[in-house]
Amino acid sequence: MSIPFKVFLDTQNILSGMSTPPLHQNVADWLENTDKQPRKILQVFRHAGKSYILCCYVAWKLLTDPNYTCIIVSAKKNLAMRNSMMIRRIIENNP
Repeated sequence: MSIPFKVFLDTQNILSGMSTPPLHQNVADWLENTDKQPRKILQVFRHAGKSYILCCYVAWKLLTDPNYTCIIVSAKKNLAMRNSMMIRRIIENNP
C-alpha cells in the first residue's frame, strides 16, 4: 500500500475533526522527502503539534512497512509512553 504521508495525515485529521494547517503540511513534506535518511532532527516551536505529526508518521510508516522500527526518545518517560499510546490509538482507530 503506497499512500503519501500527507494524504494519511489529512485523513487522520479529518477523522479527528481537525484540519491540516500549513505548518503541518510543510513538516509532512519534509518527513516524506527525507524518508530514506536514517537520522533526522525536527526542531519546531513549542505547541506546534510535533508529537502528533510524528505519531502519525510512525503509524504511516508501519502501514507502508510492517517491519519498520523506530525509537521514541524523550526527555521524560511519560512523554515517550504517551506518544507510544497515541501511535497505538491512531493504528486502532484508523480504518
